[in-house]
Amino acid sequence: MFSQVFLAITQPEIGKNLPNRLAYMALHFSPYDAGLSNIPAFLPPGSILLLDDSMPPDMHDREVIVQQLKVLVDQFSSTAVLLDFQREVSPKSEEMVDFILQSLPCPVGATEDYASKMGCPVFLSPLPVNKSLESYLSPWLQQGVFLELAPESRKITVTKDGSCTSAILYTDSFP
Repeated sequence: MFSQVFLAITQPEIGKNLPNRLAYMALHFSPYDAGLSNIPAFLPPGSILLLDDSMPPDMHDREVIVQQLKVLVDQFSSTAVLLDFQREVSPKSEEMVDFILQSLPCPVGATEDYASKMGCPVFLSPLPVNKSLESYLSPWLQQGVFLELAPESRKITVTKDGSCTSAILYTDSFP
């Protein structure tokens, strides 16, 4: 069911002795022009690119964005592009996502709000503690799933007096 795990990193974290399977975070819409910013200088072949909407795609040229993404996908032989859009859906962001989906030569995943409308692979947030993996993934399996894994989990302690939850932070090394 699961094929690969990618370590999400930012540009300052790129260095020696990193695993080959990387997901480059913090690729943004530029605050200064119609394109992208924080473009990586190097990634291992097969890496994933994550484009976020920390800067909304309001003034950006979709042709420029797609051309820049195509260059990066080609340059790094990227496995996929994930659209990590967390802002409220807008007509401009929907238009951008739709254009990227139609234009890139590799798989493109988008967050739930977009994937549910556009039928593309979904980029899901980490599994909630109160759901089974099967129930969380089942609505998306036909479209394809990119599941974010988090190094944190929740521990639920149940006693005769009730229950309490606490965070568990995993500090083990990357698989």
